[in-house]
Amino acid sequence: SFPTLDRDEKTGVLIVGGGMVGILTAYMLERAGADYLLIEANRICSGVTAGTTAKITSQHGLIYNKLFDIHGAEYAYKYWQANEAALEEYRRLCSIIECGFEEKSKGRSTEQEKGLGIGMMNIFAEIGKLLTLEPSDDAVQTKVDELRAYITEHFYNCTPEIFFSLGQMYAGGGSMTENIDKAGGKGTAEFVSKAICAYCGK
Repeated sequence: SFPTLDRDEKTGVLIVGGGMVGILTAYMLERAGADYLLIEANRICSGVTAGTTAKITSQHGLIYNKLFDIHGAEYAYKYWQANEAALEEYRRLCSIIECGFEEKSKGRSTEQEKGLGIGMMNIFAEIGKLLTLEPSDDAVQTKVDELRAYITEHFYNCTPEIFFSLGQMYAGGGSMTENIDKAGGKGTAEFVSKAICAYCGK
């Protein structure tokens, strides 16, 4: 428990709310040596934080889809990078703070997750063998349909809207584009992106 604030206080930064966001903000300010004060009306972590599933993830499918539509692939990719960096910081923090943190992968082991990633790269490799064809060619579209079915079966429901957005991300640059090109050869990511556009009727 903490004492009730019954006096005036002066601070450089006032944090209103003692949930996960407020506490993390206070932690970062403490590390930076900043002058701050955190206030909470009730109990620590009794508001929005108490009502969450306590899941920390970068897999925000619908959010990525919206970002693609409004701001484009590069912006969505930067959002993903920021979330991945935040996940890594959570891992670091939880390694030095006892808080019951566990990593989960939809009930799959790390090896199973790795295997699924390899399976997806294999599909990109197969598409890479078809680069001499048009993206709309039946043989290419068959592989694209296989890719979408693979994502739906192993990760999440890959709707046409989400699939189109993924295609934009594949060709958006960065590590994702590099990994796809590594699997299927230079230009595979761009080719897959165009093939997905054709598949989605864009």
